[in-house]
Amino acid sequence: MAFHDLTTDLVPPKNLRSLLGLSLKFIPNPRHNVPWKEYQESILPRFENDIKVKMLFAVPPPTDPDDDSEPEPNSNYNPRMYLRSGWRPPESVFPTPREIPRRLDGFRCALQQLVSKQSSRSNLLRTQRRALDLLRNQDSFLVVQCDKNLGPAVIEKDRYIKFAFHDHLSDATTYQRLSKDEARVKAEHLKLWIQAWITKHKKLLRPSEKKFMEHHLDENETPFATFYITMKVHKSPLKTRPIVSCSGSLLQALGIWADDKLQIAAKAQRSYFKSSYILRQDMQALEIPPNAFLFTADAVSMYTNIPTHRALLFIGRYLRRNLFPEIPTEALMEALKLVMCNNIFTFGDTYWKQLTGTAMGTPPAPPWATLYYALNEERFLPKYNDLFFYKRFIDDVIGIWIPNDENPNAWQELNADMNSDLFGLEWEVSRLTTKVDFMDLTISIVGNSVHTTLYEKPSNLHLYIPPNSCHPPGLLPGIVHGGVHRFYTLCSDESDIRTKVQEFYTKLLRRGYQRQVLRPMIADAIAKAEAYINNPPSSSNKSNLRNQMILHLRYHPNNPKSSAIQRAWYSTIAEPSFSKPLAEIKNCKGIATGIDRMTIAYSRPNNLGNILSYRKLKPTGPPVSSYLTDMAREV
Repeated sequence: MAFHDLTTDLVPPKNLRSLLGLSLKFIPNPRHNVPWKEYQESILPRFENDIKVKMLFAVPPPTDPDDDSEPEPNSNYNPRMYLRSGWRPPESVFPTPREIPRRLDGFRCALQQLVSKQSSRSNLLRTQRRALDLLRNQDSFLVVQCDKNLGPAVIEKDRYIKFAFHDHLSDATTYQRLSKDEARVKAEHLKLWIQAWITKHKKLLRPSEKKFMEHHLDENETPFATFYITMKVHKSPLKTRPIVSCSGSLLQALGIWADDKLQIAAKAQRSYFKSSYILRQDMQALEIPPNAFLFTADAVSMYTNIPTHRALLFIGRYLRRNLFPEIPTEALMEALKLVMCNNIFTFGDTYWKQLTGTAMGTPPAPPWATLYYALNEERFLPKYNDLFFYKRFIDDVIGIWIPNDENPNAWQELNADMNSDLFGLEWEVSRLTTKVDFMDLTISIVGNSVHTTLYEKPSNLHLYIPPNSCHPPGLLPGIVHGGVHRFYTLCSDESDIRTKVQEFYTKLLRRGYQRQVLRPMIADAIAKAEAYINNPPSSSNKSNLRNQMILHLRYHPNNPKSSAIQRAWYSTIAEPSFSKPLAEIKNCKGIATGIDRMTIAYSRPNNLGNILSYRKLKPTGPPVSSYLTDMAREV
């Protein structure tokens, strides 16, 4: 039970350790469970319409009884740009089998008998509730997130705002302050430009993509992104990372489209790797020559230091080689120009425009940065025979270097090439060594092979979600299986894995989980992780969703148990005693529905991070703009 105390002048309220030590993902119990009215007005109408649509568009089963694969994907479907349709099959055109309404009515009645309005006991102690009420009602402190997922921190609000200005927004070469009216005018212009882009390139867009972007423009209520910072508590002195949340802003939809296209080129680069697990696999396949050394490199403020117009020129020139015929190059470059040159965001009551660099927070930012510097790597990587291995994850490089007496200056030349003035980025390159910490791995050269283990920063608080959080029952299995799987896929030595699992088990016990529950769960997770390592599943293995219905339900511990809802489903809809199974009922086209199971998809209530969110600063207290005036007076 801990948090990072970053206060200097004020003393944080008492009892914060007992509250924030629960982690910002902890969910307090809502006062009441889901009422029957919500089932009537939203949950069941959606479910009933979904089952009618699924029946209408049922497809024949595969001719091969052992074929469990999904049908060919719809080329018009892009999951990232999906809008849930409110279309209802008209009975006059697509009649539903007569007994389906009767089954749905039976399910509704059975479910109603299970639902009763109940108030729930709080899963917070009285001291924790007082601390939460105090934090929600005061304006002197902020509960902020720490970089690298190192837990929550408490800091004075005025110190937080001064960090944002001193560390980031005061840089006039990168950020321009706008008045509210200037920002509104620019937002209107941007909206017109995006609409013009959609009209110009509508023949290149899938219908679903065009619909998604037009819907996003029409329904947009908050045109601007939001600026906030996270605290780098692992750095001394304390530093901050700027974050821009573009969710819901004008640039989001166009940015998602640009990201989808740019990812194709970014993932094709020789230095690209997807995850720590893939990196470990690549490195362990190597036979390391003698006298080999590891090194890492980290780009200094990569996003803001990428020169925007130069990047547009270089990336455009590269994509016009037609190496990726599936990318509509001209449409993509126009979209990237709109996204990268029009990043406007708010910080409190102030408005800002990013003048140069990668548009922070926009969806295509990672592949943009990946591809931009890959064009420099394309120039220098073939030059160095001493460079035995080289990979990069956006702004983090890992490499293996073999010194060569015939060219003793090669290492210095590589450093100079990485810091080429042409690309405008500065890289901090480590010394040559046999052991490095890279991302979440500690990588060592032992003999002629590479060994890896999990790396965790000393400031990591390990705040696993406690068992009394208002999460669905699958929370603990997810934590256990995810943790054990991570140890098995990232650690080389069996003894090291056993030690990590034991430490993990101890940490979960300290978070309040019971031994008798954890032990069999960890044993099962170990068996599955070993099976995964010995026989990794094919990427083509997908769950079969053709025969599945989904009931969308907001979670509450006093809702009907999922097992009771499933029994109601089977007895009234799936396999009622009075008729044939639902899977065998044919639709108006004469095709059996095949629907034989239902999954309950729970949505969660707000967690402490949502309740105490600092992304949009409260309008109470001195406005953010007043700090600019005060700092100007100080200067």
